Amino acid sequence: MQKNLHQALKPLRRTKKLKVQEWYDGCIRPGCEWEPNIIENLKLADVILLLLTPAFIDSPYCYEKELESALQRHRQGIVRVIPVLLRDIAWRDHNIAIR
Repeated sequence: MQKNLHQALKPLRRTKKLKVQEWYDGCIRPGCEWEPNIIENLKLADVILLLLTPAFIDSPYCYEKELESALQRHRQGIVRVIPVLLRDIAWRDHNIAIR
């Protein structure tokens, strides 16, 4: 999935009109604390793609921390959150609908 997303964003990187920098938790180096890295990168983001899967919804950290932080910043107009449904989930039953 990561490889496909990287390829899909390549045309945006080529235009050089936008600075496209991908970040995901796999970018955290071994031995580094993961939570401060995630928090910092969420704060730096202008756009957050929520890659929604049952595993994302099942994860207390992803659902309660990352999702809530992203949606709060979206409501404040600080960041643009774009949910991407990768696997079938009952997203309407969760606080994921973007307005």
